[in-house]
Amino acid sequence: MAPPDICVLCNRTGADDIAGTLQSTPDGRIVAHDKCMEFAPRVVEQKSQEATEGFDFDVLTVLKEIKRGQRLRCNKCRKSGATVGCTVKKCNRTYHFPCLIEAGGSREEFE
Repeated sequence: MAPPDICVLCNRTGADDIAGTLQSTPDGRIVAHDKCMEFAPRVVEQKSQEATEGFDFDVLTVLKEIKRGQRLRCNKCRKSGATVGCTVKKCNRTYHFPCLIEAGGSREEFE
């Protein structure tokens, strides 16, 4: 039995209503929820003709965001990998996207 796919940005498995569906690069090197990538501030979404098959985000920007997130701890779960910051300028809190929503944050703040 193969291990479950784990999102590189929130460390959760499977699709859900908060994080969305898991996408993976054709080589399987990156597996991440679409919402985790969409709301990570430095990840760039690709246009459909530029997208890697089955992966709608720029691979290089996802890799850079993973590296940046390794230095940041989530204010909810206290684990590293938090890439989503608070939208209030003076606030330095960071979260994994699903943790932000579970902590009462809003998607609208980021749209």
